[in-house]
Amino acid sequence: MPHSPPECKLPRETWTLPFHSAGQKRLFIIAEDGSQQSMAAIALAAQLMHEYDDNCLVLHLGKEPGLPRRAEQLFAKCMPEMVTAGIPFQRCGTKYIQMQEGWSVADTLVYFANHADWCNAGAPVLVFGSAGPDSMGGAAASREPSRAATPRGGNSQFGDIAQQCVSFVKVPCYLVKDTGWRVSRTRVGRDATPGLRLAVCVDPSPVSKKAWDEALSCCRKGMDDELVAFHVDDASANGAESIAIKESYEAECAKLVCLGINARLVTVPSKLNLQRHILQFIRQERPDVMYMGSVELSNAKKKHHLGSVCLAVCHEASVHCVIVKNTL
Repeated sequence: MPHSPPECKLPRETWTLPFHSAGQKRLFIIAEDGSQQSMAAIALAAQLMHEYDDNCLVLHLGKEPGLPRRAEQLFAKCMPEMVTAGIPFQRCGTKYIQMQEGWSVADTLVYFANHADWCNAGAPVLVFGSAGPDSMGGAAASREPSRAATPRGGNSQFGDIAQQCVSFVKVPCYLVKDTGWRVSRTRVGRDATPGLRLAVCVDPSPVSKKAWDEALSCCRKGMDDELVAFHVDDASANGAESIAIKESYEAECAKLVCLGINARLVTVPSKLNLQRHILQFIRQERPDVMYMGSVELSNAKKKHHLGSVCLAVCHEASVHCVIVKNTL
């Protein structure tokens, strides 16, 4: 029996998407407004999605009814980019959503992403820019001021909408930081070398394993991809647990190497706080995408329902970041 769309929040037609349900793994929801960073989101999604299993949905929000000319022009610009990247046309879709009265861009993005599994188009992930309102809502969003300033030592502005999305979206969040990526049929990383380098912060938690699985689903055999597990070893806290996690991921990496995927474990002793270790690893290893699992904070009165380490790394890292939540 097909799902019924959530009532009284967004119109029923919002949940109608041009995809068939058979054989699909994920639905990449790309928040798009035509800016440089949101076009980089198209390039990132095209590199990471599987062209025969995954779907992508280019999403534009606004206050105008119907399908505004701006949205038509944007979709006409984005769709050829996906096809250029080798994504079959039938795997690409577009959706314009008119925001409800009193709803912000962030409200609409969060709600749509958290309920998109009603669409039967694959497990949803949300891809969006970090630089602020202009990267996610176009003209409608530009009227919402960005209250989040660039932190000391940070590498890019972290907009208010991006902050709300990484805090409240329940599905994996792909946060686009680098605008230098371009759509390409070949699989290349940020330094123009073949293959992608995907890194994952690992620890004994179940959400860390989910982040590892999310990164692994984006790897391709025979494409020179590299999957790096990064572990901060705090042996003084729990020596047996530290040994177990290293042995577990060493075995995982060895198994992947046998399957044709380059994988390795990087372990460092705990000398700094975890945030500093992760940022130092990013500077040294230069991954294309950094995956992190986050246990959401249980205190609903807090402004951000996201672990402090993940939020800090999202602010300061220069690479694309992926946040996988513990809520699914």
